[in-house]
Amino acid sequence: MAFVLPTFNLVCDIFTFPYNFAAAPRIANQACQLRAPASNQPQFSSGLLAFTNAMMLLLPPLTDIRDQYCAPINSSDAVVLPVGTTCRYLVSWVNDIGKGFPNEHRMAILVKTNSGPWPVPIP
Repeated sequence: MAFVLPTFNLVCDIFTFPYNFAAAPRIANQACQLRAPASNQPQFSSGLLAFTNAMMLLLPPLTDIRDQYCAPINSSDAVVLPVGTTCRYLVSWVNDIGKGFPNEHRMAILVKTNSGPWPVPIP
Protein backbone atom coordinates (compact mmCIF):
# COMPACT_ATOMS: atom_id res chain seq x y z
CA MET A 1 0.00 0.00 0.00
CA ALA A 2 1.41 3.38 -1.00
CA PHE A 3 1.91 6.08 1.59
CA VAL A 4 -0.59 8.91 1.19
CA LEU A 5 -0.44 12.57 2.13
CA PRO A 6 -1.63 13.11 5.73
CA THR A 7 -4.94 14.82 6.37
CA PHE A 8 -4.37 18.25 7.88
CA ASN A 9 -7.43 18.38 10.12
CA LEU A 10 -6.30 21.07 12.61
CA VAL A 11 -4.86 24.57 12.48
CA CYS A 12 -2.05 25.99 14.59
CA ASP A 13 -0.38 29.35 15.14
CA ILE A 14 3.41 29.59 14.74
CA PHE A 15 5.40 32.15 16.74
CA THR A 16 9.06 33.09 16.33
CA PHE A 17 11.52 33.89 19.13
CA PRO A 18 11.22 36.06 21.18
CA TYR A 19 7.74 34.65 21.73
CA ASN A 20 4.97 37.19 22.26
CA PHE A 21 1.81 35.14 22.50
CA ALA A 22 -0.26 38.29 23.06
CA ALA A 23 0.72 39.58 19.60
CA ALA A 24 -0.20 38.18 16.21
CA PRO A 25 1.66 34.98 15.24
CA ARG A 26 4.15 34.90 12.37
CA ILE A 27 1.92 32.30 10.71
CA ALA A 28 -1.75 32.10 11.70
CA ASN A 29 -4.15 29.22 11.13
CA GLN A 30 -1.58 26.89 9.55
CA ALA A 31 -3.12 23.57 8.50
CA CYS A 32 -1.57 20.66 10.42
CA GLN A 33 -2.00 17.26 12.04
CA LEU A 34 -0.87 16.48 15.60
CA ARG A 35 0.05 12.91 16.43
CA ALA A 36 1.94 10.91 19.00
CA PRO A 37 4.99 8.99 17.79
CA ALA A 38 4.39 5.29 17.20
CA SER A 39 5.40 3.13 20.15
CA ASN A 40 8.00 1.33 18.04
CA GLN A 41 9.81 4.57 17.10
CA PRO A 42 13.00 5.53 18.92
CA GLN A 43 13.09 8.35 21.44
CA PHE A 44 13.94 11.75 19.96
CA SER A 45 17.02 13.51 21.24
CA SER A 46 18.68 16.85 20.64
CA GLY A 47 22.15 17.35 22.03
CA LEU A 48 22.08 16.35 25.69
CA LEU A 49 18.29 16.38 25.92
CA ALA A 50 16.11 13.37 25.22
CA PHE A 51 12.43 13.94 24.52
CA THR A 52 10.32 11.11 25.79
CA ASN A 53 7.03 13.00 25.56
CA ALA A 54 7.57 14.52 22.13
CA MET A 55 4.69 14.94 19.71
CA MET A 56 4.83 14.96 15.92
CA LEU A 57 3.33 17.84 13.94
CA LEU A 58 2.72 17.10 10.27
CA LEU A 59 2.41 20.08 7.92
CA PRO A 60 2.01 20.72 4.20
CA PRO A 61 5.26 20.80 2.19
CA LEU A 62 7.52 23.85 2.54
CA THR A 63 5.68 25.22 5.59
CA ASP A 64 7.93 27.84 7.21
CA ILE A 65 8.47 26.27 10.64
CA ARG A 66 11.90 26.53 12.24
CA ASP A 67 13.90 24.48 14.72
CA GLN A 68 16.87 25.63 16.81
CA TYR A 69 19.28 24.89 13.97
CA CYS A 70 18.04 27.77 11.74
CA ALA A 71 20.59 30.58 11.41
CA PRO A 72 20.92 33.43 12.18
CA ILE A 73 18.92 33.35 15.45
CA ASN A 74 19.30 29.61 16.22
CA SER A 75 16.14 29.63 18.27
CA SER A 76 13.14 27.45 17.59
CA ASP A 77 9.58 28.45 16.82
CA ALA A 78 6.73 27.92 19.24
CA VAL A 79 3.38 26.45 18.23
CA VAL A 80 -0.02 27.10 19.79
CA LEU A 81 -2.30 24.16 19.17
CA PRO A 82 -5.29 24.15 19.10
CA VAL A 83 -5.56 27.80 18.11
CA GLY A 84 -7.09 29.93 20.82
CA THR A 85 -5.85 27.82 23.74
CA THR A 86 -2.88 28.22 26.07
CA CYS A 87 -1.39 24.87 24.97
CA ARG A 88 2.11 25.71 23.68
CA TYR A 89 4.88 23.60 22.20
CA LEU A 90 8.51 24.34 21.28
CA VAL A 91 9.76 23.03 17.96
CA SER A 92 12.70 20.73 18.56
CA TRP A 93 13.44 19.36 15.11
CA VAL A 94 12.11 19.82 11.55
CA ASN A 95 12.57 17.63 8.49
CA ASP A 96 10.86 16.80 5.20
CA ILE A 97 9.15 13.47 4.60
CA GLY A 98 8.76 12.02 1.09
CA LYS A 99 10.84 14.78 -0.50
CA GLY A 100 10.36 14.79 -4.28
CA PHE A 101 7.29 12.54 -4.17
CA PRO A 102 3.58 13.45 -4.38
CA ASN A 103 3.15 12.62 -0.68
CA GLU A 104 5.80 15.13 0.45
CA HIS A 105 5.10 16.88 3.74
CA ARG A 106 6.99 18.46 6.62
CA MET A 107 7.35 16.99 10.11
CA ALA A 108 8.20 18.90 13.27
CA ILE A 109 8.97 17.30 16.63
CA LEU A 110 7.28 19.28 19.41
CA VAL A 111 7.91 19.41 23.14
CA LYS A 112 5.17 20.82 25.36
CA THR A 113 6.24 23.84 27.39
CA ASN A 114 5.23 24.84 30.86
CA SER A 115 4.21 28.28 29.66
CA GLY A 116 0.66 28.65 30.81
CA PRO A 117 -2.27 27.17 32.63
CA TRP A 118 -4.22 24.16 31.47
CA PRO A 119 -5.57 24.67 27.91
CA VAL A 120 -8.78 26.67 27.81
CA PRO A 121 -11.16 25.57 26.54
CA ILE A 122 -10.20 22.09 27.67
CA PRO A 123 -9.68 20.08 24.46
